[in-house]
Amino acid sequence: MMTLAEPKAEMESSGDTPPAALPNFIMVGAPKCGTTAMFRYLSAHPEVFMSDPKEPMYFNYMGDGSGSDEATYVTNWTEYRNLFSGAAGKAAIGEASTWYLYSPAAAKRIHDRLPDAKIIAFLRQPVDRAWSLYNFNIQRRKGELATFEEELAREPEFVEKRSSWERHYLGFGRYGEQLERYYTLFPRENIRVYLMDEIQADSVAVARDLLQFIGVDPSFAKDAVKGANVTFVPKNKAIHKFFGNQGLRALTAKILPEAIKRRIRKVERDNMTRPPKLDPALREKLTRPFHDDFRKIEELTGKDLSAWYAKDSAGAAKG
Repeated sequence: MMTLAEPKAEMESSGDTPPAALPNFIMVGAPKCGTTAMFRYLSAHPEVFMSDPKEPMYFNYMGDGSGSDEATYVTNWTEYRNLFSGAAGKAAIGEASTWYLYSPAAAKRIHDRLPDAKIIAFLRQPVDRAWSLYNFNIQRRKGELATFEEELAREPEFVEKRSSWERHYLGFGRYGEQLERYYTLFPRENIRVYLMDEIQADSVAVARDLLQFIGVDPSFAKDAVKGANVTFVPKNKAIHKFFGNQGLRALTAKILPEAIKRRIRKVERDNMTRPPKLDPALREKLTRPFHDDFRKIEELTGKDLSAWYAKDSAGAAKG
């Protein structure tokens, strides 16, 4: 699997003639902060064109020909441009790669290619985000995960090896350091930062502001961004693991009648439930080291993050 290592310098020429359409806004992250919901929402707007795939990750991996087990990642400038070949006539053209905020190289690479692009970031209290990602990994059967605290203890190993991005639980949450790269390169008026708290409180207002920011009709704004990409975890891990076996799934897909496969899918669905709430004491302990970064975010964005410092803000730490 490709990693978040510093991308190699792009080998292809950048002097060729650009196509008629390129992104004029980029949603840079962070994962498990509402980006997918907003991507789906914007994709439905008649004046907006969003890339397919949602996360081409080009500005992480540009020029890196090593390949990836994620077939949707794009490493070639021509392929990236082609993602937007159908965007002619659209007022707003964008993509949403959630690693761009975390990547040490993406901000400059975006600026080099798209210096006038508008930058959009969605943020969530970092410990809550880490807990959500952990439960998402369980849902996606990322092997036999240890407890949350044991996974956090292993995170430095993954960071040092520059591997297993989906297990960089707390590293993704240093948003202040990450946002600073964008504020250094892009005009302040070209950057918008939204908090998940704001989306949960008034998604219509957030949607309206976002639509105005990217220059399209804000009357399309509606309460359409809640509840997307909801995480579930298994009630019984043995059942989840058994039915998640890829070899078994491939075999049963070929030999079992559709009626039996429907029953299996129902068993899988019935075995899933919403994640539990993170222990408040652990949440507070893990939040303390982020206080300096919270202050940086507040300075950069003018946002009030008082709820993030709180011991157990309403609705916090749910998956």
